[in-house]
Amino acid sequence: MSDPAHLLLVGNDGRLLNERAVLLLNFWQVSAISSFDASEPSLHKADLLVLCHTLTEPQRQTWIAGSRGSLPVRPIVSLEFADPVDTGRRTGSDATVDHARGPAALVSTIYELLNERGKPSKHWISGGQTLLGEDGLPATAV
Repeated sequence: MSDPAHLLLVGNDGRLLNERAVLLLNFWQVSAISSFDASEPSLHKADLLVLCHTLTEPQRQTWIAGSRGSLPVRPIVSLEFADPVDTGRRTGSDATVDHARGPAALVSTIYELLNERGKPSKHWISGGQTLLGEDGLPATAV
């Protein structure tokens, strides 16, 4: 199997970025940063961006424009507090995940976007089984 896809988490709360990174590291390679820099190596190697709900809308738009400028086909997931009627495309993201839906919704959305593009994940449980256990930690394959 080839190396798992690389995610770049972007947000203004270091604690939340670290918590999300710990979870997502179970499935992909992950980097996390808080300020936009077009020359940032993580931005150029990322297969997918996750824009956390702690970003302001101007920050979110800067990240989207910068990402689209460097790699237009790279998927972008925005975490928000409510899933907008227009399924998240109002902000220029490829998908929006309601922050209140929890980590399984984020992981599933990322998996689907990467899978559509042929990007690998590690330890994905197939066959319709639950990805995360009731405790919010990754489930293990039986």
